[in-house]
Amino acid sequence: MAAESRDPDLHTVQLASVALERLVTATRPTREGDEDAPTVSPPRVALRSVSPDRTEFECVARTRVVLPLGTSLWTIDISVRGTFVSGVPISPRHVRFFAKTSAVYVLWPFARVYVDTIATLAGMPAPPLPLIVRSQ
Repeated sequence: MAAESRDPDLHTVQLASVALERLVTATRPTREGDEDAPTVSPPRVALRSVSPDRTEFECVARTRVVLPLGTSLWTIDISVRGTFVSGVPISPRHVRFFAKTSAVYVLWPFARVYVDTIATLAGMPAPPLPLIVRSQ
């Protein structure tokens, strides 16, 4: 007996491509009240676009990493864009739900690698980012 889908509107969604959309680094002198430890802002994920046939959509995950370096702070602002595809049209409700609940888990590993790479190339002592940071 074949297994039946619990919800006929749910279909497999796959990551088709991922791209670094934005990466900005900056340093500034430390100020009173700055954190002494590295901080990672919870990623914010936004649904960017949906194709007219509803088989493709884009989500963007953004985060900020702040690294104290003694008398200065180094910030990294990063945005990673993922294009997701499905073999069948996906309802607008399911696209929004995926963007809100699942996209961060798919895109976050790419953000981690980009931050680690830029910190290594810049010679900055960045600690590894957490495996996952919950989205807001």
